[in-house]
This record gives sequence, C-alpha cells and structure tokens, in this order.
Amino acid sequence: MSSSSAVSKPQTAYFQWLAENRKKIQEEHKISAPVEVTKKASELWKALPAAAKKTYEDKYAVAKAAWDKVQEGKKAEQDAKLNPEGSKKKPQTPYFLWFNENRNKISEEHKLTSVTDLGKKASELWKALSEADKKPFEDKYAAAKKEYEEYANSDAGKAILQQQKEAKKELNDVKKAKKEKKDAKAEKKAAKAEAKLAKEDGDADMEEKPEADKADNAEKADKADNCPPQKPKREPKAAAKPKEAKEPKADAAEKPSKKRGSKGDAEEPKPKKVKAPPKPKPRKGTVDELSAEILAKCKAEGKTSNEVAYENILAKLLATPDLEVTEEAGLEALKKHDGNLNQTRTGLRTAAA
Repeated sequence: MSSSSAVSKPQTAYFQWLAENRKKIQEEHKISAPVEVTKKASELWKALPAAAKKTYEDKYAVAKAAWDKVQEGKKAEQDAKLNPEGSKKKPQTPYFLWFNENRNKISEEHKLTSVTDLGKKASELWKALSEADKKPFEDKYAAAKKEYEEYANSDAGKAILQQQKEAKKELNDVKKAKKEKKDAKAEKKAAKAEAKLAKEDGDADMEEKPEADKADNAEKADKADNCPPQKPKREPKAAAKPKEAKEPKADAAEKPSKKRGSKGDAEEPKPKKVKAPPKPKPRKGTVDELSAEILAKCKAEGKTSNEVAYENILAKLLATPDLEVTEEAGLEALKKHDGNLNQTRTGLRTAAA
C-alpha cells in the first residue's frame, strides 16, 4: 500500500472533538436534529478552554504534517512525469523575454501593483519600443526556437514529448473525475433539499385543505339558509287541442300600432355596466415572478441551512393562497425562521389573526 493511500486527509481539531462528543451533546441537551446538534456543538467548542482544545489541536498538527508530506511526494512524482530529465520548454516570445527583464522597473516607475495594470502598461511600452531595442530579444528568441525545434524533431525529444502528453492526459482525467464526483455530490444534496422542501410544502397544503373545505361548506350552508324556498315544479300540461282559425275583427286593422321609439313611449337609457378591476393573477411560485430588487436581496442572503436558495423558497411562500404578504415582509419572515416554510406560514397567519 502506498503512503498516499495509507494517509487520509485529517479532520480539524473541532471535528475530532465533535466526533468524540456528539452522542454526549445529544443526550445532555435532548436534541437529535443534525442542525441543532451542530449549532450547540459550535457554541460549546467556542466556550471550551484553550487547554482542553490543545489535545485535539496537537493531534491535528501531527496528522496534517503526515498529510503534507504525502502531498509533497505526489507533487514531486507528478512533476517528474510532466518534466522528465532531458525535457525542454518552448521558448518565450521576444515580448515576454523583455517583460521578464523589465517587470520590476515598470512596476516601480509607474507605481503599479495590479497584475492587469502592469500587463497593460508593459504592452504599451513594448509597442512604443524602437526596432533596435526589440532586436536583442528577437535574436534571443530565434536562437532558442531553433534549438527547441531540433530537440522536438529528434528521437529522444519525440519520446519525451509523448511521455509528457500522456502525463498531462492522466492528470486532466484525475481532475475531471474529481470535478464530476464533486458535482454529483452537490446535485444529490440539492435534490435532497428540494425534496424536503416539496414535502414540507405538500404537508402544509394538506393542513390547509380541510380548513378550506370547511369554509366552502359553511359558505354553501349560508347561501342555502338565505335563499327563499323554491316553488315545486309543475307537471307539464297536456298538449292543447289546435284551435280553429277565426276571422280577423274588422276594427283590429284600424287600431294604430305603437312604434317603438316614439316620443310618447321613449324608453329610459340603460345604465352602462362598470367593469370591475381585474383581479391579480395568483402566483405560480416561480422565481421569475420576483422583482429584480428582491431577487438581488435573496441572492445576497444565499441559502438556508437546508441548502435551499432563498429566492426559491420565497417564491413558494408568496404563492400560498391564503397569505397576503409583500415580498419584503416575506423575505424577512423567512430569515427569522431560517428558511423553514411551514414555520414562516404559521407565523404570518398568527400575526394576521
């Protein structure tokens, strides 16, 4: 077994102490939730005397020294693969040869400390340099380039370059695997937090539904009490016998028919219907419904202890049907309850009652 596999990354002094005292903290303080245990442990560790901490700090120092030694060995091994004996680096361009010689001078003369500002000023000075001043660096580059090309075309050079190429690929594969593992872990953690949030949201809806059903039933009962009793429906009459056609009366034609709209029978104008203002559309609980100002504040707050972004949980809170709360008040209430959706809803309902 190699030293790199035998030595694992050491825990800090605090985490070593927590591993030893977790069960004791849970029993003494009657807590089991990980968030509560961590919070209480942090308080106790800060209050711990320096002498009590020293035992764990010494253990950490010894373990870290062993870990650093392993990392140094791995780095040396990696450097040997990337830069084997006999390898040559590609030559620097004339500009970089000049820049490396004049870096300190430029920084002191122009009072520059920023790398960006230093590079920008150096570029201006190089462009303004005369051809005669540039020539020594261009000649130096030409000689180094010729030497490197001879090395790269030789059998020994080709073998070394191939070895370096394989070593770089191996290193990139390791980095890629580590990144994928880290991303997968982060995605799993985010999915777990979202599932927990969805469960809390669903539980809250189940609590609200019976109350809403009771209110609907009470409203229907009130309507039934206030409505007058309906008359019993009459049975349909039997079809009447067709009457015989009668001759029109002589004076019926002489009677003047009243025309609609005549002066004597003018109808009163009907009042125009006033349209009620449109009701605000109910929120869907999506982040894009939040204002730019409140979204920026949510971003500044970051995430809750359950690793859920404040903008996501605020959008769900504002979409609660029976709550009328502004974005500012909703965010403040969430911060007060550490992002717990159910507790925030209960608190807002209690305050509104």
